[in-house]
Amino acid sequence: MDSNPRARCWIATVPWPDAEFPTSTVIPDIGQVKAHAKFSRENDSVSIWFTFVNAVRSSTVTTAFNTDVVVRSARSADSSSAFESLPFDWEWRFLGDTLDTVPCQPTKMNVTHVPDSTHAPSSPMSMLVHSAKEISRIRKRINELDEELGVHIKRAKDCVAQLD
Repeated sequence: MDSNPRARCWIATVPWPDAEFPTSTVIPDIGQVKAHAKFSRENDSVSIWFTFVNAVRSSTVTTAFNTDVVVRSARSADSSSAFESLPFDWEWRFLGDTLDTVPCQPTKMNVTHVPDSTHAPSSPMSMLVHSAKEISRIRKRINELDEELGVHIKRAKDCVAQLD
């Protein structure tokens, strides 16, 4: 742990032994204005850069996860270039621009999903296995989004019913 218990920028690393790629849900909403997650199959971990408007304690970051977390302080936003240059198999970038007023909803975010092409399979069999895994991952994400959509539709209908 760092000697400085408060900082505006933190890096949290969580283990990810799962064969599936993580989704954006791996990043908790803890009031950050920026979050950038990178998954490494080589390390079986997800590292997440958090940037906050004001300095926060490391416990703010660690208590947001339900697993072992290694947290280290990033001294300044300028030091993010080292994090940016880390190799990855998957990444998500979140830039909070406005707050959602509905309770328990994350901030609205710009999302980029960028798979690293340097780890592309080379043989036809490995390409088939890779494609099957990607299809499964995408279908799982579609189901998650469909469930999320249903929640929002129900919430909107409830709001309209209250207005009547």
